[in-house]
Amino acid sequence: MLPIEPTEYPTIVADRKAFRTWVDTMYTHSPELFPDDFTVGYHLHDMRQSRKLPEVSVRRIRLPHTGEAYRVVPSFVLPYMTGYTSDIEKALFLLRFGVPFWGLSYVVFGRNDMYWQRLITQLGRYDLVGTTVKNPDLLPDHLLADEKFTSLNGKRMFVATAVGADVILGATTSLTAQTAELTEAYDESRTEALRLNPDYDPETVNTDGWYQTKRAWLELFPTIFVIRCFQHAYLRIRDRCKSTPVFTEIRALIWHIYHAKSHTTYWRRYRKFLIFAREHLTGEALKVVNKFEKKRAELYKGWLYAGAHRVSIMLERYMQPMTRCLYMGRDFHGHRNTAHLLIRSWTLLHNFQPYCQRTRARTQSHYVSPFHKLNKKRYHDCWLQNLLIATSCQYEYFHQKR
Repeated sequence: MLPIEPTEYPTIVADRKAFRTWVDTMYTHSPELFPDDFTVGYHLHDMRQSRKLPEVSVRRIRLPHTGEAYRVVPSFVLPYMTGYTSDIEKALFLLRFGVPFWGLSYVVFGRNDMYWQRLITQLGRYDLVGTTVKNPDLLPDHLLADEKFTSLNGKRMFVATAVGADVILGATTSLTAQTAELTEAYDESRTEALRLNPDYDPETVNTDGWYQTKRAWLELFPTIFVIRCFQHAYLRIRDRCKSTPVFTEIRALIWHIYHAKSHTTYWRRYRKFLIFAREHLTGEALKVVNKFEKKRAELYKGWLYAGAHRVSIMLERYMQPMTRCLYMGRDFHGHRNTAHLLIRSWTLLHNFQPYCQRTRARTQSHYVSPFHKLNKKRYHDCWLQNLLIATSCQYEYFHQKR
């Protein structure tokens, strides 16, 4: 898909010379939207009309080097000519807040429930990493990963979520939280990242300490350093110590460790905390402090790597709206394939939907979405057209094993 206004398109698509000029201009500004062999040149192949939208003509171009033909579709129509972006952009924005499909069809936007479900699951077929990250050099060296507990038809299920560079890079369903299943789930985002950059090898990944998550990432990237989340380690102490009279001092000492600026300061503050805790705590509170002591080497790893995520705040910032959306829909129902595509499409929408206006005003940021912040560019002012354009030439799949 390429950006163009609806008023300009009919004139351009009818004129071969104007059409070629438009395509060449788009390639000059955004070569990542075109096939790799496009530099060899192309021929105007033919022009077709869809039965769904007969008023929109679509030209195809053919690459002489490979013989493959590609449709050049304007961004103001939806994939497979199922409608116009202007008609459904507001409806898809409401999905961010967990509005169910029947709510979209009943309250404002008409159609029927299955229309909206098919439209959303269709977006989940696109390559998540390749659509979000347009430059291989922007793939993050430091990641965060965790599993979101949810359910499918009343049975427990997990969403293996990977975040980096302030965007969601993976969201895959898994029926269990064991190493083999989590490895397969996280491998989906790894495969998409390697498709974008075959040499991709991240340095660190932040996890909550779950052993199966750690093993899964080491299976996928043997050289990666797994960093235990400092925030999760603190929360376990907080839950046991918040009723004690010295909790305020305990909390201050723990975060004093986190903000240490040198190797010597880190270990000195750690010893100071342990001495204080053992003097004032007993029972379960003291037990969790002893466990915290055993984790100090793992927690120290995060301090060693510049740019590594020592806490999972970035991950939680995205998993919280995911949790709200799943709660509003009472988790997943139906086939696992549908659940898998729904969570992928929600992730893709979340990467492209605009930030809250008040947040942008408070932070004085000119970035309008996570995609814009990462790539420092956008193709269209409309967030949905921006998403559809970014899917150009991206891999489409349907997981046969699911």
